[in-house]
Amino acid sequence: MFKNYFKIAVRNLLKYKVFSFINISGLAVGMACCIVIFLFVQDELSYDRYHENSEYIYRIANELTIPTGVSRSVFTGGWMAPNLINDFPEVLNAVRIQDYHGVMSYEDKRFDEFHHYADPSLLDIFTFPLIRGNKKTALTEPNTAVITEEFAEKYFGEEDPMGKTIVIDGKHNFKITGILKKIPYNSHIRFTFIGSYTSLKNLIGLERFEEGSNLLATYLLLEKNALDNEIEQKFNDFLVKHKSERYASHNKYFLEPLTSIYLYAEDTLSNARHSDITYSYMLSLIALAILIIACINFINLSTARASHRSREVGLRKVVGAYRLQLIWQFLGESVLLSFIALFIAVLLVFLFMPGFNDLSDKHLTLDFSGNLLLYIVLAVITLVVGILSGCYPAFFLASFQPAEVLKGSVKQGSVISVFMRKGLVIFQFALSLVFIIGTIIVLIQLDFIRNRYLGFDKDMVVIITVDKVSSMSPRYDMIKAEFLQNPNILDVTASGSNPGTYGGHGKAFAPEGFPEDEPVTLSELGVSYTFFEFYGIDIIEGRNFSQEMPTDETEAVILNETAVKMIGWEEPIGKQIVIDRGETKATVIGVVKDFHSGSLHEEIKPSLFRIPFFKWYGNFAVKIRPNNVQGTIAFLEDKWREYFPESVLRYGFLDEKIASYYKEEERTSRIFEFSSVLAVILACLGLFGLASFSAERRVKEIGIRKALGATVPGIVMLLSKDFAKLVIAANVIAWPVAYLIMDRWLQNFAYRISFGWWIFLLAGILTLAIALITISYQSIKAATANPIDSLRYE
Repeated sequence: MFKNYFKIAVRNLLKYKVFSFINISGLAVGMACCIVIFLFVQDELSYDRYHENSEYIYRIANELTIPTGVSRSVFTGGWMAPNLINDFPEVLNAVRIQDYHGVMSYEDKRFDEFHHYADPSLLDIFTFPLIRGNKKTALTEPNTAVITEEFAEKYFGEEDPMGKTIVIDGKHNFKITGILKKIPYNSHIRFTFIGSYTSLKNLIGLERFEEGSNLLATYLLLEKNALDNEIEQKFNDFLVKHKSERYASHNKYFLEPLTSIYLYAEDTLSNARHSDITYSYMLSLIALAILIIACINFINLSTARASHRSREVGLRKVVGAYRLQLIWQFLGESVLLSFIALFIAVLLVFLFMPGFNDLSDKHLTLDFSGNLLLYIVLAVITLVVGILSGCYPAFFLASFQPAEVLKGSVKQGSVISVFMRKGLVIFQFALSLVFIIGTIIVLIQLDFIRNRYLGFDKDMVVIITVDKVSSMSPRYDMIKAEFLQNPNILDVTASGSNPGTYGGHGKAFAPEGFPEDEPVTLSELGVSYTFFEFYGIDIIEGRNFSQEMPTDETEAVILNETAVKMIGWEEPIGKQIVIDRGETKATVIGVVKDFHSGSLHEEIKPSLFRIPFFKWYGNFAVKIRPNNVQGTIAFLEDKWREYFPESVLRYGFLDEKIASYYKEEERTSRIFEFSSVLAVILACLGLFGLASFSAERRVKEIGIRKALGATVPGIVMLLSKDFAKLVIAANVIAWPVAYLIMDRWLQNFAYRISFGWWIFLLAGILTLAIALITISYQSIKAATANPIDSLRYE
């Protein structure tokens, strides 16, 4: 029996080639999307789960209450880890990890890169296997380090690294005491060099960490039932004991599970991997939507061509076939078609996986070896798609009565089936419209971001990151003068951070007229004397900083418009504001026009600008001419090497740095574009199939109309209007849904477009035009056919 069903299924696939192509290709594309997204989500959820104790490892995070809200951070003080072990029996072990940036060298090899420092307990808490060295002693002594295999190959080549010396910043020697296996890609902590924690005393000054500055991350290994003992609730008493009641009232510490850091944490170490669970949800919904569109095509085309198989159903029932047997037959055909689609889907995954990896910044592969879950998912997808897609057509076809079928009086479907078929077409076009509207809005918002004037000049500005601000400050004026000798360099300035990339850290200040116990929070940014002139930022009241005024370096500040409005001063010039934790009263000498010191995701912050202590600047800004850019960069590198022979010039262009803050939006845009095209193509394939069956079913009607004088345009319009109505109905459904989704997405931006009705109308017209073009071939073909051929048997 099953052999007979198989033969009939293959025969029908070959007989109705267009129908088979539309169904198989649609299901294959939908399945391919599901497979790729499954691999993506599986990869996202796998981060940090390879550690043996991953369920019991947590990171400490902190919420600091400030006047304007809550500031969240994962950085803690070095004092916490040893005291937590002493005070909490639930804490089995703890490790402190500090990230650092510097120039690392061995003989003639020099590289500027991130590296880390950690306690010896790192190798006990995490599963980072040593292939050389002793994990108990590898990180116990100062100026010792453990490296990974790729670091060893990069610096030492074929040499044995054990016992060799790596020099950091030209003066700190580190002995290699261990070699780790390559860190798995699905680790949120990325490192190749780990120095001993005690080395920080000579490198930076260990007292900065031990005395309370929050500069490093702390991870804990807890006993199995630690959270049941409400360990987080005990942190307040812990802070009161080791700090003060005031500190405890402003700081709340809590635990982040290791396995959730990659997808859910808001902050992390430098050079660490980080993602957002939102993308897993978004991509899963998109894959599901595309698969649903493909399944709708199958259902609609199967029921639309029911008349072609009605006599087969009638004859089978006459010779004794039961209704259940017919249902099994049609479901079997559907599942067979689904398995064929699966085979093609796997080929599509292999073909398009490289493009998806580029889009998602992944290294996914379709590896069947040892991935039992992948086999289960493929089997479930295939069976579910086959059964759900074939279920309604199977029951619909099996319901035909043999007497009506054999007399040729079978109906093309009840009112319910026709209504369901139209409803499914409306639904799939509504999904396509949501994608199209979303794509248009994302593209417009991205264009708005790219072209919005940020309040300063960002073009042809080279940003040089300064690693050692203390060694830079006494040389700033000399380096600036050297740079300006090059005719291709127009201007030079310096600041603590770059405009458009970082809005500054909020600090409490006491403006004149405010009680000392009710300070305001302003973002403080250290700038040089020429900062505002360099970036073309207008001073709208008062004056700029001046080197001719010695007090400007310590007792003068400039505010932005937002700060003045927040404070409520009508005449801010000459007003005083308490800075430096109440130690200094500074005078407001100027007000600058608002500009975006941070990204467009956040509103312009009330900001205070000052000359920093000792002129400690973290960034050089060099404005260059557009001609001979490479020559100018080479000049900068040479001059930098003269002043800092142990360092490497770290530079980038400001406009590129600003653009990097919108990578996620760029990725969202590409995902929407691809999804829109795919959804529209699949929907149109289904529409093409329905149009062909509709034209075939009405061939005699068209013949009669032409015999009575109907024109070709009139018949084309007749055949098209029913489908046009369905697309218009899809717009009615899609518009409010798309509005709600995209309005929520735009909430991520403090500065965003206000999309009007024209976007929805444009998407509707575009979709209607695509639909009409899709069915035009079948409509014109039917309208231009010879009526004699369709009426010869009447």
